[in-house]
Amino acid sequence: MAPEIMEGEDIIIKKSEDYEIGDIITFSCNDEIITHRIVSIENNNLYYTKGDLNNTIDLEPIEKDKIYGKVIYHFKGLIPTRYYSSSKYVDSKTFHIYGEIEDSID
Repeated sequence: MAPEIMEGEDIIIKKSEDYEIGDIITFSCNDEIITHRIVSIENNNLYYTKGDLNNTIDLEPIEKDKIYGKVIYHFKGLIPTRYYSSSKYVDSKTFHIYGEIEDSID
């Protein structure tokens, strides 16, 4: 997702009722966890995505129930304590989702 999110940066994602074109989302596809930008939406349930440096749109549309959430913050290093939220913390190097964090930052 460079240059927006650089390799090795960590991200915080938050589940949402609605996702829009331009949102960067983290989703499950073929047993992988991927973070890409939404470039098109069909029937408010199928999301077409693309990595910012990729030349083409991803082959498979993503169903809404496969989306973990949208990226609300990215940074290098460990999670800053002031950003504890109801979001999930994802390590972009290993693609692990570390689970729920406590209070919302909204």
